Amino acid sequence: MSRTIASILNQSESDPCRTPFLKQIAEIYASLPASENRDVCFIFPNKRSATFFAHFLKQCPSVPERFTTRTISEFAASFSKLRKAERLVKCWTMGHSPEAAG
Repeated sequence: MSRTIASILNQSESDPCRTPFLKQIAEIYASLPASENRDVCFIFPNKRSATFFAHFLKQCPSVPERFTTRTISEFAASFSKLRKAERLVKCWTMGHSPEAAG
């Protein structure tokens, strides 16, 4: 009994256990009245999950006008006056730390 990818995808749409978690959250958020979802900011552990959530939210029929997604590091940095180090600086610092020399 061979199942095609299309049949699996169609089944996942009707079965909430097979629907991606972020898609479920996007659908719930999009179904809220505009008065309830205008001041919501979603915080994600990394950029990948934020990108997937934005993708799923754009697929919803009633996409909110404005929504904010941030990673946890962006959220934490918003409370600090310090600047975030660039990736190259972080790599150089790690390579020249006292622990690396020992």
